[in-house]
Amino acid sequence: MGAFALEDNLRSLWNRRAESKKPVDGLRALSVLWVIAYHTLAFIGRPLRNSDFGPLLRIVNRGHLGVDVFFVISGFLIGSLLLREHEETGTIALRSFYVRRAMRILPAYFVTLAVYVVLIGRNTDMIWANLLFVNNFVTEGRQCMGWAWSLAVEEQFYIVFPFALLAAYKIARPLGFVVFAVGVGVVIRLAIVHHYGIHVPGPEHHHLFSNMLYNKPYGRFPQLLSGVLVGYLVHFTGAAERLRRAPAATTCGAVVAVAVVAALSAVEQPIFKYRWPTAVNFLYYALAQVIFSAGVAYVLFVSVTGLAGGRLLARVLSWRGFYPVSQLSYSAYLIHMIIIFVGLDLGVFPSVASERGMLEPLVKIPLITLVAAIPMYMLVEKPLMNLRANPRTRPGAAVKS
Repeated sequence: MGAFALEDNLRSLWNRRAESKKPVDGLRALSVLWVIAYHTLAFIGRPLRNSDFGPLLRIVNRGHLGVDVFFVISGFLIGSLLLREHEETGTIALRSFYVRRAMRILPAYFVTLAVYVVLIGRNTDMIWANLLFVNNFVTEGRQCMGWAWSLAVEEQFYIVFPFALLAAYKIARPLGFVVFAVGVGVVIRLAIVHHYGIHVPGPEHHHLFSNMLYNKPYGRFPQLLSGVLVGYLVHFTGAAERLRRAPAATTCGAVVAVAVVAALSAVEQPIFKYRWPTAVNFLYYALAQVIFSAGVAYVLFVSVTGLAGGRLLARVLSWRGFYPVSQLSYSAYLIHMIIIFVGLDLGVFPSVASERGMLEPLVKIPLITLVAAIPMYMLVEKPLMNLRANPRTRPGAAVKS
């Protein structure tokens, strides 16, 4: 019963693991809060949809970028795990990897799906796509538990990446493979935006962007692979040690990365408000998320290695208060939209038509979500994480995810 010991599971929300990378916890916590705030604005603040937002709501309205932060973190953790295992053993224990991933993701996901079917019940005829993790290929308006598209992208990455990495070790070093794969991902994004005219304003813009690029694996693999690249540079090269001799360069890089992340976090949506030239719109839709993720990846790199320019970032991201939020992030992400939908249906969260009026739900709903995530974490998520520590389901890698 040790895996289900409630007191120990509750204590784990605050007691940081020795092997935990503190800046990762901070990035994960901030990103899940950003995503929850974004969906709060999108649904509770639906009457504001066509408004010109002030600085705060403009940043909140960019919260979909929080998913890109998730992907960078996931790529970093999974990439580090598999790369280290291959370095130590010469191979990757695929069965063990997939068992661990299943124990990490499936229990809480399936519980949430069941709750969704009972409480929300929209598009439940498409639940088969969720069970097969192909729901991101279902048209946006027909998806069951639509926000679960990001889990489908991650699962698709988990299916492809270990085999691709094994192949890469046979023909080249993984660094070259990852850089090449990122380049291929960028070319694919450029081709999709051009082919479907996603950068051209019109009544079909949102449909095309959402269904052809936004939630597709080939639109997100560059973000995941940028995290893998950080994992490789941190653990398997001397890049950090060499860069310690160039503090001015790493500090300048950190300033640029933070500036890029901040600038892209404040862009108004839709960007057609800016009346930019078509070529600029094209580059934005093809590259903005990739550039944002590259900035996040650099912040992650300098903060986990303690390089000049990253030490202040590391101190901020390592704040102890982020750790419980980070621990609850998966369960909170799963349930937050159910809380919003049920709150709207019951009138607990009435629609808001003013920026000032949004402040209360932007504080209240993330807090309610985190509190509601605690039972899921203690009773479902954490027990299965404890069980997967069994040697029969644990790869030889030391990196936890």
